[in-house]
Amino acid sequence: MTPPQYTAGAGADVRGLGVVLDGGRVPMHRRMTRAAAVTFSALVAPPVAIAVAMGLAATAGGHPHAWALAGFYVLVSIVTPVLVLLGQLRRREVGDIELTSRTDRFVPQLVMLGSLIAGWVLLELSSAPPRMTLLAAALAIQGAAILLVTLRWKISVHCAAAAVVGTLLSVLADSPFPAVVVIIAMAWSRLYLHHHTLAQTAAGTVLGVAVSVGAWLLSGGV
Repeated sequence: MTPPQYTAGAGADVRGLGVVLDGGRVPMHRRMTRAAAVTFSALVAPPVAIAVAMGLAATAGGHPHAWALAGFYVLVSIVTPVLVLLGQLRRREVGDIELTSRTDRFVPQLVMLGSLIAGWVLLELSSAPPRMTLLAAALAIQGAAILLVTLRWKISVHCAAAAVVGTLLSVLADSPFPAVVVIIAMAWSRLYLHHHTLAQTAAGTVLGVAVSVGAWLLSGGV
């Protein structure tokens, strides 16, 4: 049996793939490239990246209850806003889970900021290791900066979150390689999927690196 072919008129956007080709045939390598971009973008999405970053801080914290505190932080600061966003999607208050439209971003990011502040306060009250509390404070500051920027412009939250994880991995590994790989891969995926411009990805990356390096240095380094 001949496998099905995706066909469309010349110059069509084939099956929502974002690939415009004469004759409408989508080469396998383009489908695989898009799948890789979508997968990486999802695997290092902001909720996942923040959870991983706090886990890295807990690993380096040397506190007997660091992982438990990291779990509580994730529950308050990540799970709560994600559930709120899913509720908005169900009620069709936002267009998509990517929050492609800048106007859809204000309420979810406001909820995220409140959750990040709550998580920070939780860690402070629990006498968590300095690396964890300072990272939580830095993430809250990053959330506030993103919210303010969103009022006028669309910054890449994915790149900001990925930069935090990549930078912390590089600090722990004492090598720039993890940061370079994660940052470039995320910027590429967001650009390839046409979710952001180069300026938006660069701005998010700079913000994420500044936040993570600042928090690590204030906590006394490695």
